[in-house]
Amino acid sequence: MGGCLLIVLLGLWERWRGASLPNVVFWGTIILLLFVACYKAWLTEHETTEYYKERLEPKMELVFRHESPYEDCTHYGLYGKYQEYYRIVRVGVRNTSPTDTIFSVSVTLKDFIYGHRSFNGVPFRKKDNWAPPYQESFSLDPSEKQYVDIAMRPDAHEKPNQPHGLIFCHCRAPHIQDHFGEGPYYLTILASASNAPPVSRKFTLYVEKGPGGETAIHFVRLIPFDPVKDSEENWLPKDQATYGAK
Repeated sequence: MGGCLLIVLLGLWERWRGASLPNVVFWGTIILLLFVACYKAWLTEHETTEYYKERLEPKMELVFRHESPYEDCTHYGLYGKYQEYYRIVRVGVRNTSPTDTIFSVSVTLKDFIYGHRSFNGVPFRKKDNWAPPYQESFSLDPSEKQYVDIAMRPDAHEKPNQPHGLIFCHCRAPHIQDHFGEGPYYLTILASASNAPPVSRKFTLYVEKGPGGETAIHFVRLIPFDPVKDSEENWLPKDQATYGAK
């Protein structure tokens, strides 16, 4: 911008000194240079605004690691009725903004169908919120992280009246189906909020059987999507009651 203004000033100086140049060419050049200078000034300001908007806008990220509390053995009650140990997997939701609070955060499944029933929009429950009423949404302070339960299973097979497959830890249990087989299931987990853009990650969920037969420890595994090894086709909407049983 400074170069354009300098040329304009030099042109005016030469014009004042009596330089011969047609008016159309002279004033056309002046107007063009002023236009370029104004555009460059606007572009610089726009890029600066977008940079700080991108940097400071509230954003979330879904976090998962192969460690506690993402993979845990927890003394949970199933809907508050039992006191047994469960193998459980969780994801973390983190507010990456250092200045803004994110409101009405909920974690749901995207495009998940089981037994011809869609689970879209059914929220998962927060960590330690194992008894009704379930908290379906929450807030995240700047740089805060909260954990959300995804799935669990009883830690042993000898417990009476307990399902041996996976149990989804959603806030609508037991009003909709929540007991599943041992997988694998292909999940797209979605975090959404009222004042931040949604974010999603893909995972494979299944039960890993340990050595020792039916009484051995069986682990619940949640594996993040690997674009090198995994196929996008697995995450297309389909009835996973039959797909997961293959």
